[in-house]
Amino acid sequence: MQVSNHGGRALDGTPGAITVLPSIAEVVKGDVPLIMDRGIRRGTDAVKALALGANAVAIGRPVMFGLTLGGASGVDCVIEYLRRETVNTVLHLGANRLGALGRQHVRQSAAPGTQVPVQVGADHLA
Repeated sequence: MQVSNHGGRALDGTPGAITVLPSIAEVVKGDVPLIMDRGIRRGTDAVKALALGANAVAIGRPVMFGLTLGGASGVDCVIEYLRRETVNTVLHLGANRLGALGRQHVRQSAAPGTQVPVQVGADHLA
């Protein structure tokens, strides 16, 4: 199942896909794979979605940007950048693999509907 709000959020006040992802994950309880298909531009975005219940993320727009700017090698660069940033973010959160991510790794920011990764301090890594 893809979690998306394609259509440009045409209705004023429609929640972002990342905002409703946790409640969808609760309902499907792992019985249906969830693919976050909106707003993934960086590795940190992928980590947030995975921590909130997505099993995978779609990275269409970044891939298209890479293709436009550099052809196949541009796509390779985008994918490598996203991979590196995802790995670094997971490690900074104190997790050793993607499967170890959970809601405790994400907090609500001051801006409504915005999720941010929680940086784990050195005292949490013992």
